[in-house]
Amino acid sequence: MHFRSFPFDFLRWTTVCLLGLSGPWLLNASADEPAISFNQDIRSILSENCYFCHGPDENNRQAGLRLDVREEAIDYAAIVPEDVDGSELVARIDHEDPELVMPPPDSHKTLTEKQKELLKAWIAQGAPYEEHWSFSPIRRPDVPDLTKWDENVEGKNVHPVDAFVRARLLAKGHDLSGPARPDRLLRRMHLDLVGLPPTWEETQDFFSRAREAQASDDARSSLIDQKLDELFENPHHGERMAAFWLDLVRFADTVGYHGDQNQHIFPYRDWVIEAFQNNMPFDEFTTKQLAGDLLPNPKTDDLIASGFNRLNMVTREGGAQPGEYLSKYATDRVRTVGMAWMGLTTGCAECHDHKFDPFTAKDFYSLGAFFADIEQWGVYSDYGYTPNPDLKGYNNNFPFPPEIEVTSPALLREQTQAKQELIQLARLQLVTMPDNQKTAANDWLANVNGWLEREADGWQSLPMASVPSKDKKVQAWAANNESVSLGSLSPQSIQVNLLTAANQSPQNVEVRFYIEETQPPASEESGSEEPKYEKKEEAKPTRTDVSVSFARANRWLPSFSSTVAQQNVASRWSVPATDAAGRAVKQRPHQFMVDQSKHADDPMRAVFELSGPLQLKEGQSLIAEIKGLASDTEVTFESSPLVRLRPFDAAELEAIQICDSISQPNALLSWMMSNPKQAKDSGAIKHWRDRYLACRDGRTWTMVTKATEPMEMRVLPRGNWQDKSGAVVEPATPVFLGSYGIATDKEADNRDANAKRLTRLDLARWIVHRDNPLTARVVANRLWKQFFGVGLTAAVDDLGAQGDPPSHPELLDYLAIELIDSGWDLRHVTRLILTSRTYQQDSRVRPELSEIDPENRLLSYHPPRRLEAEIVRDNALAVSGLLNLEIGGPSVKPYQPDGYYSNLQFPSRSYRSTAGDNQYRRGIYMHWQRTFLHPMLANFDAPSREDCVAIRANANTPQQALTLLNDPTFIEAASELAWNMIEQKESDETRLRTMVRRSLQRDATSEEIERLTVFLNQQRELFLADEALSVQLTSIGQSATRHNASLSPADRAEWAAWTATARIVLNLHETITRY
Repeated sequence: MHFRSFPFDFLRWTTVCLLGLSGPWLLNASADEPAISFNQDIRSILSENCYFCHGPDENNRQAGLRLDVREEAIDYAAIVPEDVDGSELVARIDHEDPELVMPPPDSHKTLTEKQKELLKAWIAQGAPYEEHWSFSPIRRPDVPDLTKWDENVEGKNVHPVDAFVRARLLAKGHDLSGPARPDRLLRRMHLDLVGLPPTWEETQDFFSRAREAQASDDARSSLIDQKLDELFENPHHGERMAAFWLDLVRFADTVGYHGDQNQHIFPYRDWVIEAFQNNMPFDEFTTKQLAGDLLPNPKTDDLIASGFNRLNMVTREGGAQPGEYLSKYATDRVRTVGMAWMGLTTGCAECHDHKFDPFTAKDFYSLGAFFADIEQWGVYSDYGYTPNPDLKGYNNNFPFPPEIEVTSPALLREQTQAKQELIQLARLQLVTMPDNQKTAANDWLANVNGWLEREADGWQSLPMASVPSKDKKVQAWAANNESVSLGSLSPQSIQVNLLTAANQSPQNVEVRFYIEETQPPASEESGSEEPKYEKKEEAKPTRTDVSVSFARANRWLPSFSSTVAQQNVASRWSVPATDAAGRAVKQRPHQFMVDQSKHADDPMRAVFELSGPLQLKEGQSLIAEIKGLASDTEVTFESSPLVRLRPFDAAELEAIQICDSISQPNALLSWMMSNPKQAKDSGAIKHWRDRYLACRDGRTWTMVTKATEPMEMRVLPRGNWQDKSGAVVEPATPVFLGSYGIATDKEADNRDANAKRLTRLDLARWIVHRDNPLTARVVANRLWKQFFGVGLTAAVDDLGAQGDPPSHPELLDYLAIELIDSGWDLRHVTRLILTSRTYQQDSRVRPELSEIDPENRLLSYHPPRRLEAEIVRDNALAVSGLLNLEIGGPSVKPYQPDGYYSNLQFPSRSYRSTAGDNQYRRGIYMHWQRTFLHPMLANFDAPSREDCVAIRANANTPQQALTLLNDPTFIEAASELAWNMIEQKESDETRLRTMVRRSLQRDATSEEIERLTVFLNQQRELFLADEALSVQLTSIGQSATRHNASLSPADRAEWAAWTATARIVLNLHETITRY
């Protein structure tokens, strides 16, 4: 709505005329009429229809009229309290002239008759305004006394949540629904707190205990409390609670812009999970993310948490303007902090004052100034027109600094598992190998034992002449005109040590290995596929590239490629699989950055593993060519074990003693890791070997925040980054909200409150200050949404004027003050919600309330809802028995065709599905490619996380059913579930009942069993008649290979029929719905 500009006297004249023409209005509201609330009934009407032209935005205000401030609306005579006919607002909303009616036709907004009557009744009651509900101080409300409506509650201990909810229901003559069935309640609690369904055994146990407790309210409450304690302590509780936060902070594995390259950030995700698992107070949770790097003596975890500030999208596109992107990064952080913690659409003030909330453009950029000290680059590359000397040599394969190297508990656990698997495989190899090979292996092991014992950390750099060997004739290596021999079982790895000058600029270094010979090579085949010799004229030395299959280093900043398999990503070395044209690449130099400025006296060390043993002939030498080094760099070459191995404990020692010569298990593992033939002979060895190498001794890199000199921040008129005419701003909180306690906190820190520039630490303290009216309400509302599907205010992403008022405002404030007074204890508020009858009630729709409460805002029944995308997948894998419950670690890639990433460039890359049991990890660990989200996630409404998201869409589309039927993960889950049923050797009815119990956590009805039996028999006939079809269905997924070995056509047809039946059960609406 907007009032067109005309002289004020004319407005008065029009008002008088209209008053004379209109019928008489009773100016005083009847005492019997219910009071109209401005916040509940009026604000949304004015905000939606009027504030755009007559609201807080002074630059866009029409006719000088402001309706969001009572005094200004009254001075303008738009509103005359208790005088409906004298109010110009009423005259305009009822006017029929398109030139005078409000809202004007070109706004495409209209008021309903009900809205018009509400405005008139409100004015008749005196047009009282209220401070916007979310900006008003939080006060603990009185818990309603329900005896006014229900005398039976007198003397009973009514749960506070139920008191607020029932008060509204009872006032309308209704009440809560009865309690949910115990099996449904247990499934609801498991999915809400762990994100996984309970087992059938857990369901039966809870059902039995609930039946015993049903006669006593105290016994029932005790049972619920015990179950909540159990679920809070479940090691997967943190994973479930972290999911909504990762949407808010736009956590992703890629940078988003342009090439959407991979970034190192999974330790941040693991930190969030651990924080929720340990019930970290929310104020501490907030401070560590916004300003972990600014804490006194920050710990590694504090720095990892500060990675929040690095989750905005970034670019290294050639031609991008650094100033433009620095502006994008700054505004993105303000939008994210505004929505994640304040529940406000602060982004609306990027170009002008907010049109609906009292949030100005100056407030916007002042908030952005808090983050002006973050070390960052507008373009993460060093181009001629965007010079960044600190990033010299960086290309699309490089990381996004600043980063730190940290220990990942998940990688340590996986490395331990891989080590144990390799040792068992090594034992089997030694026991079963021929005697002559066993003798050579034992001789090598005996020699290696000595130097392993001398090195406590398991790393030994050997001079070239002292490599343990029995046979001196098989291999030879030459460097610096010196030649030494390597035994046939020696490690196929070479160590390069570099010592550069102090304070030297980083160098872009390439390493290439090749064989050089002065005579034509022998005609016989090499001992491995690589190298392939190339004959040339005798007058010139012949060079043949030697393939390097793996590389690792200590303190290098090596290249990072989006195209490589996980083990190479983890090791931070680039070994591209294809070139730009998609052709296979076997020879490519290893590129890395050498930054010796901080370690001038400590050699840089890198180990390269050759693809196979070298069969060097007379006249041949192995050459390591290194390009890009400064002239004063010293280079030495040594033979070295491939991996750095930690000592084993006593139990492991006892488990792997094979023969007397193996006094050090590390020697056994070193032999297994460095013998290429073993890897070729055994797919299992290669699999576990690759996984071991990928773990890098549990070390990984993660982006962190590093404070630097703050850059200048200005108000950008119209958001134009090129317009420098706006005022320079310092860090400051929004004026309309105040500066809760910042000065006091600064004094407590012995800082000069006037001279000291505010920091991100000050911002964090302001956000979680108990006088801040927004944060506690925002968090409490999001917790409510997590357990009911919709918040007490439905617009959890906007607690401003454009958002919805809360359905139960006193309850929201009660939960908010409980959160603050409990020390920001999220688990306390969660328990408060889940122990209520409101949460535990039945989920069946109440038809009798459909007219007065079509959206169930009165909460007369528990709202059922579809599971989130990640939980849909987790549920299927859990039911099937495939789910890998490992916590934390690198993200994984579920099945997709290799060409799924074919449209991604800079660099080009192919999609490589994760191998092994990591394929079945929980959805929270799925690789989040911002521009090419996994189709399963996209089809079930997961966000791309390019922006902060507080509400996921909840669509119901055909793609979802097609995903459940045809996505390889879900087919494999159905196949595994079917195999488990077949192995039971029971009747069809028993197996079908078991399938339903596992999938739905309830017993199947007789009708369901009958219909499933008919379908199962139809599928048997189909697959018995078409063996190729049964083979096709039962060959999908990695797990199929475990069962496919020796199946007869009839057995395979049976498996296929049960797989088809399991697909139906897993595709049921009930399976993916939480009731």
